Amino acid sequence: MNLAGRIRALRKYKNLSHRKMAKRTGLPKTYFSRVENAYIVPEVENLHKIAAALEIPLYVLLYDENPPPPEQPKYTKQDWASHGKGFLLFRQLKQKVACISEADRELLIYMAGQMASPKRAKKVLPP
Repeated sequence: MNLAGRIRALRKYKNLSHRKMAKRTGLPKTYFSRVENAYIVPEVENLHKIAAALEIPLYVLLYDENPPPPEQPKYTKQDWASHGKGFLLFRQLKQKVACISEADRELLIYMAGQMASPKRAKKVLPP
């Protein structure tokens, strides 16, 4: 396995400099030069930091060949907020909720919980 080459290739693919990697990981920028030129082998803790900085799972760094794809969830149904009009509505709701006070947010959550409770669903509301 050529860990040094893989780290260099992924760093360049993500268009990150040694300085940006150092900022994301908290490691010295000279560390990446030494790793990529195979002067040192990173410790597992630093491999975790490097993978996080590259925004990839750790196993991608450790596979010799193309890694297997991550396991997909068994269900394929998408929720209403993942695409289309529902996505836009959910984004607007998220922005509005972020602007209200903590007390109002708790009240909103309480009210939504009361409205969604099974006890309330059994009651027939007058028109």
